[in-house]
Amino acid sequence: MKFPIPNQYTYSEVSNPKWLIIFVHWLTSSQDEEMFIQWEKFFNKNWFSTLRFNLYGDWPEERKLNNVSLQDNIDDVNSVLKFWKELWYKSIFLAWHSYGWIANLYADLFNVTWLLMRDSSIWWKWLLDDIYEDWNGWHYINWWDGYKHHISEKLYKDFQIPSEKFLEKISEINIPIKIIWAEDWLAEVAKKYYEYANKPKELDIIQGADHRFLDWWMDELLSISLKWMNKFS
Repeated sequence: MKFPIPNQYTYSEVSNPKWLIIFVHWLTSSQDEEMFIQWEKFFNKNWFSTLRFNLYGDWPEERKLNNVSLQDNIDDVNSVLKFWKELWYKSIFLAWHSYGWIANLYADLFNVTWLLMRDSSIWWKWLLDDIYEDWNGWHYINWWDGYKHHISEKLYKDFQIPSEKFLEKISEINIPIKIIWAEDWLAEVAKKYYEYANKPKELDIIQGADHRFLDWWMDELLSISLKWMNKFS
């Protein structure tokens, strides 16, 4: 079995071949973040097969954050969805965190049964406040981890897309969508997404949670997610 994109992936098959959850990671992250490993273990235990993969990474053959574009990410998500749908899965659930939602939002969602947005709050005008220009003219993101995450000029230009365009795109989606948000992470944006989304839809704002849903908030996040998924599986 040859994966359809050059990036690393982790596939966990369980005994129920009908349901596959595909996780898409956030900006500057990867498939191996502890959050995604927790999600994988939880949903495998509840009889869902799972797939997590890199939009970019450190292996030689992988795309890099400093040479990738939003369109590359969209194309990769489409290739992954098409590959697994044609392979054997009846239902594909697409879940993402933070930046991961942008590529999914513009993907070919006819292969998808259900969507889950988790703190997908890349409202560009706030993201741009964390982007700086290096001495050599390259742009980089400076977040809490203390590293300079250099991004491609194509991606930097993609970040200029008016956020209102994303609201228009959400209003065009006609499959079930669940929006889960952390209380301290721009909750007003979540409410705006919910306003534009079509039914069936649900919004949960987890009180006290931070952007990464650390500690006990992860349990609540997973419980809410499973309850929603069971409605459509």
